[in-house]
Amino acid sequence: MALSKIDVANMLTGATPVANGGTGSTSFTAGITMADQYRLSSDISNTSADITSNLERVDDATFSPIGTGMTVSSGIFTFPLTGIYMITSIVFFDNVSSDADAHLVTNVSSDGGSSFDQIMMNSGGNSSSSRMKFTTSMQSFVDVTNTSNFKVKFTTEDLSNCTVNGSSSKNQTAFTFIRLGDT
Repeated sequence: MALSKIDVANMLTGATPVANGGTGSTSFTAGITMADQYRLSSDISNTSADITSNLERVDDATFSPIGTGMTVSSGIFTFPLTGIYMITSIVFFDNVSSDADAHLVTNVSSDGGSSFDQIMMNSGGNSSSSRMKFTTSMQSFVDVTNTSNFKVKFTTEDLSNCTVNGSSSKNQTAFTFIRLGDT
């Protein structure tokens, strides 16, 4: 039995439906279009201040950002595109002794950097005289509606006997930015 061709193009009228409910291949989205990661490249000790230096894009051989990526200048991060972003901060605290309130705060501005709101806080404390090392993780969503106005910065608070550990060869304290979709 010989097989014959079916001429679908001449048998259908109107738009051909596709699996995602669109009218053609242009209705598919690319998924995550931006993902980037920075890390603290050296330790910060005994301070309460904005992190303005020693931030580097992860440069391990196994890492590659997706899309344009974030930009950072003097510790202020700028978003490349509008959209809904998930920000994750992972902080490695080395609490030498008796520092009950050590924090790293994630701050977001929607007015170009004139004022910042605290959106999440990694915390770690140690009220004993024994040394404690531990890692904390926090996540938050930010709806970036204007790339000129939305900024992110990270601030240490109450580090009296505590160090936030950094490294230029591996992630100890790191910040991840993933654009999840449109705003």
